[in-house]
Amino acid sequence: MDLKREFLQSLCLLDELLELEEESGNFMEAANIAKMMGDILREADLLGKAGEFLEACELMFFYVLAQSLWSGGSKAWPLKQFTQKAELLGRALIFAKEVSSNFYELASTEAEILSNKHGNNFEIMNQLQSSRIHSSIRGEMLCL
Repeated sequence: MDLKREFLQSLCLLDELLELEEESGNFMEAANIAKMMGDILREADLLGKAGEFLEACELMFFYVLAQSLWSGGSKAWPLKQFTQKAELLGRALIFAKEVSSNFYELASTEAEILSNKHGNNFEIMNQLQSSRIHSSIRGEMLCL
C-alpha cells in the first residue's frame, strides 16, 4: 500500500490516490487529498464517512455560503440561489443529525437562513432569535 501511495504521489496522480485511499477505507487520508485538490464537496463527504460529522457539516455550510454569495460573478449580497443548494443543505443536515440534537437544531436554523426563502419579517426575527440562542454568529449576520 505504501509503495502504491508513493508511486501515485510521485506522479501527482491525486485522483487515483484519492480513489485508492477511499477504497481502502482510509477516509481521513482521502479527505486530506480532496482538500489538497480543492474539492470541498468530496472532502465533506469523506469527512462524513470518517465519522467527522461536525466538520463535514460546517464545510458543507461554508461551501453553500460561498456559492450563495459569489457564484456566477455575483458581487455578494443578497444571497443567491444555485442549482444544488437545497441538496447540499440537506446533506449538511444529515451530517448534523449525527452530531447531537442541539447541533441539529442549530444546523436546521442555519440551513433555513442559507436557503434564503424568508417569507416575512417574523420568520427572519425567529431565525435571528434562534441564532442568538445557539450563539451562531454566522446565522445572526445572515439575518441582519
